[in-house]
Amino acid sequence: MPNKVPIHFNLYGEADKWGDKINLMYLATLIPLGAYIMFLLAKYIDPKNKITQMGNKYYVIRLLLTTILASIIIALTYSIANKTETFNNIVFIILGFVFVFLGNYFRNIKPNYFIGFRTPWTLENETIWRKTHQHCSIVWFVGGLFMVFINAFSIINSVWLVNALTIIFLIITPIAYSYNQYKNL
Repeated sequence: MPNKVPIHFNLYGEADKWGDKINLMYLATLIPLGAYIMFLLAKYIDPKNKITQMGNKYYVIRLLLTTILASIIIALTYSIANKTETFNNIVFIILGFVFVFLGNYFRNIKPNYFIGFRTPWTLENETIWRKTHQHCSIVWFVGGLFMVFINAFSIINSVWLVNALTIIFLIITPIAYSYNQYKNL
């Protein structure tokens, strides 16, 4: 690996910040470890102790998100070591699979303060929580498959723009849907 390596990328997948390869080693260790520790501590600071009511779902999500972060670091390291330009697509394929998995997983998740679509309306009303998670889990599943498809086959010239718009849509949908459910009640 070269002494200077990219450690940050812009929306176009171009390196815009460089550092020593030791910085990449720190990132590769600290980011997944930090996420894992954050999830370990979340159950101790949960104000209403709802995470423990989630059962195994909490542990699966903790493991999944830590693994995803580690996978992104591995993809970056592979891309740097082999001087490939596919890092951006790999990250968005991984992110697409995250949306697919979480979309499938959020369908039956119980209300809590740390995991799920946490808007003021979903946290205050269990019916809104359930409806939002059931509806938006489908949206996230389909949106994630869409991201995987467009990045795996690079069928669109401005794939970074489509990725950005897809992510914005997937973030706004639960907020808008939960607010609409609140207004209907």
